[in-house]
Amino acid sequence: MRFIFPYIFALLTWIAAYSFMVSPRSIPYALAAYGVLCVVTAVAAARRRIFADWNLWVNLFIYFFSSLGYVLIIGSPAYRNAYIAAFGAISGVVMYVALRFSRDANALITKNYVRFIGWIFILAFWQMSAGIYFMQVAYDASVWSGAVILALLTYVLGRGIIGVHGLAKSSARLVLLVLTLTLVEFSLFLTLLPIHYYVQATLATSWFYFIIELVLSGQSLASRKVIFRSYSIALFVVCILLLVTAAWQ
Repeated sequence: MRFIFPYIFALLTWIAAYSFMVSPRSIPYALAAYGVLCVVTAVAAARRRIFADWNLWVNLFIYFFSSLGYVLIIGSPAYRNAYIAAFGAISGVVMYVALRFSRDANALITKNYVRFIGWIFILAFWQMSAGIYFMQVAYDASVWSGAVILALLTYVLGRGIIGVHGLAKSSARLVLLVLTLTLVEFSLFLTLLPIHYYVQATLATSWFYFIIELVLSGQSLASRKVIFRSYSIALFVVCILLLVTAAWQ
């Protein structure tokens, strides 16, 4: 019975997203209704594990609401419609994965979903970052307020990814502290560059992914020097390409 929820959730997600475009005045009501839907679905799906898996569900809520918010900043109508269609379908898949994870976190098929969940969290981080930088550019929002939100976002999403994968050789608290501090400093530096907010969000997300992947990959290898060198070069190349091809304002 519980596995009917993903289909219903995907359908209602489409309705909520399209209502943003059809009737902008209904956005507050749509957000409130969607929030109730997310909470009810999480409680019905996770049941007794709702508190044990709270970080997972909070991160999924961040993804759902960041996707709805991202719809509002998309300029192209064709891209917006395509994104809403993809977002609804992915939301149903995400809810199905969450159901399987809450049902049996140790099952082999559940472990195969772990990477998918991690990528969803990274996508949520990119969407939230794009929204924060967009507010700073379009509405002159406070840079420091954005930094605080980004710090909280980094900690919660980073904790969720690390919690799903697990660490064998590193301290999760130390990793999250370093990740949060370095990302906030890097994000503040990005606000000084006259580049598009999509590029800023992509660079910040690249740093987030770099640290997380570096730590996770280092759990299974004896030496981390090769990993660090490889990921450092890859991150440097990505940053250069983004900065060179960006539309400087």
